[in-house]
Amino acid sequence: MTRPTPSLRRLATAAALALAAVLALPAAQKATAAVPPAGEAATPAAAPEALALDDAAAVDIDRRFNDLRREVLDDRARSLDWWLAATTIFLTLFAVVVAIAGFVSFRRFREIEADAKQSVKDAKRSSETAAEHAATARSLIVEIEAQRDQAASHVEAIEKMTAERAAEDPARAEETAQGIQTDPEASTMIHAVADAVLLHRRGNIKEATDKWRAIAEVAEGGDDELAARAWFSVGYLRQESGKPQEAMEAYDEALRLEPDMAEAWNNRGNAKRKFGCHKGAIKDYDEALRLKPDYAEAWSNRGAAKSALGCHKEAIKDYDEALRLKPDYAEA
Repeated sequence: MTRPTPSLRRLATAAALALAAVLALPAAQKATAAVPPAGEAATPAAAPEALALDDAAAVDIDRRFNDLRREVLDDRARSLDWWLAATTIFLTLFAVVVAIAGFVSFRRFREIEADAKQSVKDAKRSSETAAEHAATARSLIVEIEAQRDQAASHVEAIEKMTAERAAEDPARAEETAQGIQTDPEASTMIHAVADAVLLHRRGNIKEATDKWRAIAEVAEGGDDELAARAWFSVGYLRQESGKPQEAMEAYDEALRLEPDMAEAWNNRGNAKRKFGCHKGAIKDYDEALRLKPDYAEAWSNRGAAKSALGCHKEAIKDYDEALRLKPDYAEA
């Protein structure tokens, strides 16, 4: 149970005194009533003493009551001052705490804001770097695709390459062969063809002839078309080296593998003409033109063979056809 405060105790004492004063009044009234009625003898000093006692008691009670009330009011004032001071201190501390919290929060907010700005800058920088990398990647892809297309073009060209075609356009043949040499995806046989072309281009006729012959022997049975072109190239190089008999033998091997090879028929006819076998040459030219009617070289060569046999009118017709097909063909 809570103990009463001093002010409450004083208030209770004052109330008790007031109650005692109230209870004393009837006694004083009884003392006054005890005065004998008229005609009776009375004690002269009794009434004045009683009245004096009552006044003194009332004054003392009022004084004590006022003192107690003043003390109670003072206690209330002190208590109110204490609560005001406590409230002020609490509010001051609360304000300090709020201010500190606000300052810390503000600093943290500024740090977060700075981090966010830095993150935005980093993201922008990363985006720019990514864009640069993407542009570089696209450029590399375009370059790779171009190289791949070029490599495919080189492979396609080398697959149809012969020593004769390399001699007709040596610069392009060398470029194609060099492109093949740097292509790791090209087959061994394709690389061998490129090597033969470069040997021929550099004037190493014997080494080029041996390389073509090796290609023909390896390819035969697996890739007869390549083997026929290789034998054709052997015949061409031997013919250019002044060996028509060996050239004819190589052309025979090419036609054995590829009977529809018009170039081999034409070149074998040229080799026969070296031996003066013009009629045999005309038969080879006829076969070449049957397979390839727009073959200007074969028309011109047949005209030369017919002219050698004295068939000049027929020769002129062949020359005319050659010029029709190829107006800048000087030999016609």
